[in-house]
Amino acid sequence: MSDTRDVDTVDLSGFAPAELRRRLRHACVLLGAAEVPTEQREQILRRARGHLGGTLRKLDRLIAEVGGAPVPMDEQLTERHEPARNEPSP
Repeated sequence: MSDTRDVDTVDLSGFAPAELRRRLRHACVLLGAAEVPTEQREQILRRARGHLGGTLRKLDRLIAEVGGAPVPMDEQLTERHEPARNEPSP
């Protein structure tokens, strides 16, 4: 069985553009939920900020890999873990 994926598919770091788009959509959903004043508004905004920050770090790493730039040493030696997520209650 042959591999049918395109050679140009960017999936070098595990952060494909499709994954970054999914993360941005999730951040948009969180920001939408924060439009309505609730007790959890600050918590939701902080989660959206953390999500966007993580997405930007992944985008920077993807750009570096696509551009052929070496990944910074701290990125090579540090295993990244996403913080636990608390989903907003309906």
